[in-house]
Amino acid sequence: MSVTQAIISVNLPILIGYLSRTSGLLAETDTAALRRFVIQVTVPFIIFSNLYKSDISNVSQLLPSAASLFILSSLFIVFALFVSARRFNPIDRSGYVIATMFGNYGYLGWGVMHSFYGETGFSRGVFFTVLSWPIFLFLGFKTIHFLEKDSGETDSQAISFGKILLKNAALPVSSVVLALSLNYFKVPLHTVIAQTIDRFAAITIPLILFTIGMAFHFRISREKLPVILIGSVSRIIPGFIFGLVTVFSVALILPMDIHTKKMVLLQSVMPTATVAAFFAEFSSAEDETVAAILTFSTLGALITLPAFYILIEHVITPFL
Repeated sequence: MSVTQAIISVNLPILIGYLSRTSGLLAETDTAALRRFVIQVTVPFIIFSNLYKSDISNVSQLLPSAASLFILSSLFIVFALFVSARRFNPIDRSGYVIATMFGNYGYLGWGVMHSFYGETGFSRGVFFTVLSWPIFLFLGFKTIHFLEKDSGETDSQAISFGKILLKNAALPVSSVVLALSLNYFKVPLHTVIAQTIDRFAAITIPLILFTIGMAFHFRISREKLPVILIGSVSRIIPGFIFGLVTVFSVALILPMDIHTKKMVLLQSVMPTATVAAFFAEFSSAEDETVAAILTFSTLGALITLPAFYILIEHVITPFL
């Protein structure tokens, strides 16, 4: 697939999703329901399909991928805390940090990896995110507690880590374990089962991108403009530097193949994660601020991601 085709394959479903909502074809409330369907139903199928058919030797990339996620997230958190220390009031600071600390690695990220790097890129993207919920919960709530420890407003200590992990990570992780186990022991699937899995898997990436488009909103408060603008570019601009630091740091201690390195670099410039809205519920951050940063960050990334892909392929790859 050419770069132009890859760009169109990412942007077209997003545009269709946006037009479907704004034209009234689908209601705004349909976005959450469709996203739940994708996460809880179709995502486990595409994970299973990809890993069941993959080269089992690629599992060696699971640990460096997970380590990269932890390091990359930590770098973004430190950066966001530093940038916002004296720039914003406490409420805007919480919104900025929450919208900056994690990227859309497992949702938009999977779609982008699949479009640019095919099945190999997608499998590396799965490895990168397989431990995302434990990492996000640990780092996310530690950061919220740090931001709001003096305000007494945070509910971060009351949340049950176990329940969140069970609700959000059980199916994807189970799909990973089951697929790799059947792959390793070369267990064949019945034709009907295999075809059903492939059919559900085939609709996942288009639906992921479609729901990203449905979630776009352009409501913005003038007084919140500074934090929204800074928040919208804070993941995209410094992210690539953090990605390079992460890749070369992890590669010093763990074996990373070229596909994993490229994946980490492209993931490092992903826009704000949709999980930011979840963390906003446990802080003093305003939902509108986080939602606006998420929208404009994602919109900007639709332009910058292809540019970074070209940079990785034509400039950075020889040094990896």
